[in-house]
Amino acid sequence: MGDRNALLLRLCCQIMRIICIFFLLTFIVTLSGAQVYQKDSLYTELFRPLTGGWTAGDGTISIPLPDGRILWLFGDSYLDDVRTSDTTLPCLFQVRNVVMVQEGLKFRTLLDSSQTGVQRTLFRDYPWSDTTLYWPGSGFVEKDTIYIFLGKIKNDASIANLGDYLAKMHYPDLKLLSISPLPDFNKINFGVSVLFDSASGYYYAYGVRPNWIVFEPYIGRFKLDHILDRWEYYTGSEWSTDTAKAQKISDGAMCAAYGVVKRNNTYYMISQDNGFLTPGAGRHLYAYRSSSPTGPFIGQQLLYTIEDKWKGEYLTTYNAMPHSEIYRDSLSIGYNVNGNDSTCKKDIWTERLNADCYRPKFVAIPWSIIESITKKVNSISDEMGISLYPNPANRTLKLAFSNSLMRDGEIFIFDASGHLVFQKDVPAGIWEADLDLKLLSTGSYFLEISSEGKTVQKSQFIIAK
Repeated sequence: MGDRNALLLRLCCQIMRIICIFFLLTFIVTLSGAQVYQKDSLYTELFRPLTGGWTAGDGTISIPLPDGRILWLFGDSYLDDVRTSDTTLPCLFQVRNVVMVQEGLKFRTLLDSSQTGVQRTLFRDYPWSDTTLYWPGSGFVEKDTIYIFLGKIKNDASIANLGDYLAKMHYPDLKLLSISPLPDFNKINFGVSVLFDSASGYYYAYGVRPNWIVFEPYIGRFKLDHILDRWEYYTGSEWSTDTAKAQKISDGAMCAAYGVVKRNNTYYMISQDNGFLTPGAGRHLYAYRSSSPTGPFIGQQLLYTIEDKWKGEYLTTYNAMPHSEIYRDSLSIGYNVNGNDSTCKKDIWTERLNADCYRPKFVAIPWSIIESITKKVNSISDEMGISLYPNPANRTLKLAFSNSLMRDGEIFIFDASGHLVFQKDVPAGIWEADLDLKLLSTGSYFLEISSEGKTVQKSQFIIAK
């Protein structure tokens, strides 16, 4: 009887082992190659820690390391434990930037452990200065060094840009080595995204420059041994050492941060429309496509519309960034949110805010969807050759057609909430059209041109009065 029981016990153990292996393999496949549609609850939940280091912040920029770990970079962040009874944090954050290290599904926060209070901030001036701060951009790894772009900011209400800097960290122990100034980029903030071209040996650094209420994308390049002193900037046809000759690489309306990823010899620019930090505005995530790292990036296509709310109202959302290292068949996109409730407006010393109103959220879009919709939009746009200008517009928006419409069509304009605010018929054979926008207020809008019941162009533009 004992032998029989022992045999049954061994059989049960083997069955349980097989079941565990099955679920483990299923979990690994989910992480490495599953096509995750829209909301990514796995990574959204990973960035909801209650204690143990970083507990909330914005930025959400990732740098994959050669050993499989991932660095996550944040700006202003909380380190306090979350009060579990109501998931709140104090109003005042504890540090001005944070680096977190992901290994598997575990995270570790890097701080200056030799300091206390806000001086635990990893990237900072030495000695400490209350008048400046650093917000991180993107980065890359080469041999035993991690390079991270930083923007130096004036620590007051103006948050004026004081120049671009480069931090170096030693790999693999992640020790901070130095923070050095980069060249004067003529108000272009380079380093929001970085790609390496092995054929030429150049690193391509993408950047943005504010043009009043819009952010325009640019590209520069450098060789690693001259990253601090010898850059070139794309002029639209060639490279120049003069930043004044740099030309924007897309007419798309960007947020202050965006990402560029390469897949199958195609470059995809992933961005979020600029909502001017207004709840409910700027909720659309877009993809643009180019066959070259220098652009032009065209064919704006909507990937996802953010629906996160707090107390029944939309949250402020901004600076969506792609994370191509997470999934094999899907592109993970993380975006930042900020609360819109009434807390932290009367007494910042006693009030508290909901931690989830300052934590990143994630979506994941299958690459098959991104590739199919961007190809479709680009082919239609290339064929029609439709452009709109000026952007931003004031009272009039002009449309120019490289090839005239073959059939009668219609023009529709929607506001940031998706409401139709303008409609106009356009006859076949026209080459240009003027749209009177004097009744529309300042903000972000979406234009669609339809012919024979099919949309032939989708574009975004801004009205600035």
